[in-house]
Amino acid sequence: MYISTVLSIGLIIIILYTYYYLVELSNCPCFVSNQKDELQLDYMKFYLLLDLFTIVIALSLMNHVNPKGGKLKNDVEQILVIFSVLLVTLIHGYMTYNVYYFYNSIQPYCNCANKWQKYYIYYEGIVAGLVTFQFVVSFLFIFIFLLLSNQ
Repeated sequence: MYISTVLSIGLIIIILYTYYYLVELSNCPCFVSNQKDELQLDYMKFYLLLDLFTIVIALSLMNHVNPKGGKLKNDVEQILVIFSVLLVTLIHGYMTYNVYYFYNSIQPYCNCANKWQKYYIYYEGIVAGLVTFQFVVSFLFIFIFLLLSNQ
């Protein structure tokens, strides 16, 4: 339990440094001049804050976890779960899209943009892409399974 708390605090520090890095990129002339039009730095900042928020929530809920599983009670809960999975898929997919254009906006000669935080952003983009891929494939698998089971 203590190790996960220390790791979470370390991750919070990394996210805060990365957020500050994204804020400072607006003042980086070589980055701004090469920035792709499709890139939304504000969304990437939002994503990092969302990531930070989920870590803080997870830390606070860590002591209140019920080890016994539960079943969804009604249709409203099922719809909320489906909606939340779709929302998570869209959030992660759009982050992957932005990290792609972020990667294309970074030039090797641009010292103010070439900091260690860019690698954390690449990592976030790769993980977000994998999560998006996982959810899309899962939806397709469930859809195909439902189609075949009704025949």
